[in-house]
Amino acid sequence: MFGHAAVVELLLAQDGVDPDAEDDNSETPLVLAAMYGHDAVVKLLLNTGRVVPEFKDAKYGRTPLSWVAEKGNAAAVEMLLGIDGIDPDSKSAGSWNKNRTPLSYATERGHQTVVELLMATGRVNLDFKDNDGRTPLSYAIAEAQTGTIHFLLRYGASPTTIDIQQKGLLHHAIVNVNCALDIVKKLLMLGAPTNLVDIDNMTPLRHTVRFNRQDIAELLIQNGE
Repeated sequence: MFGHAAVVELLLAQDGVDPDAEDDNSETPLVLAAMYGHDAVVKLLLNTGRVVPEFKDAKYGRTPLSWVAEKGNAAAVEMLLGIDGIDPDSKSAGSWNKNRTPLSYATERGHQTVVELLMATGRVNLDFKDNDGRTPLSYAIAEAQTGTIHFLLRYGASPTTIDIQQKGLLHHAIVNVNCALDIVKKLLMLGAPTNLVDIDNMTPLRHTVRFNRQDIAELLIQNGE
């Protein structure tokens, strides 16, 4: 948890120390180091060759790769992706399961380098939907991660996805007041649906009234909404 790499290195040199021992929460040292963003400790543990890099903790059902992707630790992501058998598209599967991928977490936080590393594997599903029907692009838009949004759209992410609340990407863009107008323009240009009615009986245009997005309202009206 505290990331004292020198102490970890000392302990690993002792006979009988299991670098992959689980604690009472079924978390291994590698999972904890990844969870708290301690790259140096992640490297030390991986270098032992005696840890399971695909181990999933019990509570969240997430791999070390999932955790370091969310933290934006590109060096640790690169280390893990270099290990044979690592699944860059692993799904969370714990008691807090939302069936999310490392890409989903990285896009939500806007970690561009990590997103690019994951995409470079050629083994991630750009439009994978989690248990809420959300895609990586959906999370990036909801958090107004402009650079990541443009990157995902450039690589062919679908602009027409709808989640289980019947919200389209325009719904998520309008709710976040930090989401730039050019993102909405791009979504409209790519065919994002403008007339979806979500489970709260809200359309994108109605959301513009609720969140005082006059600029987007005018754009939607110009596009026939």
